[in-house]
Amino acid sequence: MNTIDRVQPIDLPAVALDHRYATARELDDSFARLPGDWLSDRERLELCRWRDPGRRQCWLRARLLAKQLVCARQRDLELGEIEILSGAAMHRPRLHWNDLARLWPLSISHTDAGTLVAIDWSGEHSIGVDLTPLQELSAVFRRLWFTASERQWLGEQTDPWAPNKLWAIKESLYKACNRGEPFDPRQIEAIPRRCRYREASLSACDAQVSYVDGQLAAIVIVPILRDLEQFPKTSTNRTLS
Repeated sequence: MNTIDRVQPIDLPAVALDHRYATARELDDSFARLPGDWLSDRERLELCRWRDPGRRQCWLRARLLAKQLVCARQRDLELGEIEILSGAAMHRPRLHWNDLARLWPLSISHTDAGTLVAIDWSGEHSIGVDLTPLQELSAVFRRLWFTASERQWLGEQTDPWAPNKLWAIKESLYKACNRGEPFDPRQIEAIPRRCRYREASLSACDAQVSYVDGQLAAIVIVPILRDLEQFPKTSTNRTLS
């Protein structure tokens, strides 16, 4: 399968970041050509947790695209040798091969239209990605989930999709920074050059939002913040796939 990258080139600091986007149809068309053992036993067990057919298909697409991204860099690996696991005790997808966990940060986002994955091979940054449909966010939604500073900033913008871009960055920041705490949008501030995650200032955060297939694709890069470790590592009912 020839996956395509229609997300704009990353104009962010010189980090070892790889990212890839593919449509749902492109990924679905490739499944028939995959070897039967492209998923590990543990991945198959994880897949069994998802009962909804649509959610299972999104999970499969995400695993395939992420493995293809790894294979493009680690050319001696086959799809079946790579394992990507998530779960309640793991706050973001984790890479494994040769029975070893790999510490390169990986982030995945998917919608019914497509899948976006990114990985930082330097291991020095946390990353988060998000795909957000281009649908108007209501005034009630903005009042509930954006901070007062964000609402003030939005009032100064002329871009009609500014709220959606801000929301996509919030989602990406959560994926990059969370340590197991539940998603609370009001504890995340995504104003450009003034990003914040809970009590931690993210002045060194870099973000890009671009348009792809009628959606917004956000990619956030945050230097690994040791002070985030102080936050309670409470369980969350949200699985990051």
